[in-house]
Amino acid sequence: MLALSATTHAADADPFDPSAALAGAKGTLQGEAPRLGGEGPSAGIMVGFAQNLIVLEQAIGPDLPALSSVMPLNIYGGYTYKEHFRIDLFVPIYTHISAPLTGFGGAAMGDIRIQGLIPVYEHSDYFAIAIVPRIGLPTGNRNAMVGRGFHASVGGAFGGETNFGLGYLANLDLTISGADSIAGVGMGSSIDFLAGTYYRATDA
Repeated sequence: MLALSATTHAADADPFDPSAALAGAKGTLQGEAPRLGGEGPSAGIMVGFAQNLIVLEQAIGPDLPALSSVMPLNIYGGYTYKEHFRIDLFVPIYTHISAPLTGFGGAAMGDIRIQGLIPVYEHSDYFAIAIVPRIGLPTGNRNAMVGRGFHASVGGAFGGETNFGLGYLANLDLTISGADSIAGVGMGSSIDFLAGTYYRATDA
């Protein structure tokens, strides 16, 4: 039996895609807020670590980790043009991956992600809607289990803020990608939903 994270898909077994909204002091680690930040360039680096993203459960004997540990370094750059749109670029570099299922160990590249944020509706500070198109480039190392291949998605970001800096958001995305499998389990296109809250201690 194979135990997988609910958001694991295709040959990319790392379910975490960092948000571009943090550069504008809005949103969560993975959730996109529907509002743009300040005009101009933005940049950042996010470092993470995760263990046992995929585990093979055996009826007899101990469980076998298929992807036992990853340490991603996500490099981000973006640009906001007035109040019209923001374009973002993510370059995921894995400084360490241990994938016993494929025998891979060492550093690897993930799929480069290009995305945009296009506001389409705003009702004061309390509610707004934006479209989030994304393209994933096939730069990831599939043997290291961090490469989904070329994929494209379009999603909606919904949310707002109260007068006290407390914000909420929800993201709904449709991703189209080629069929693939991990340990015999078929993967491919997906519909993903995410919701979260955040708090801004100061105005930015």
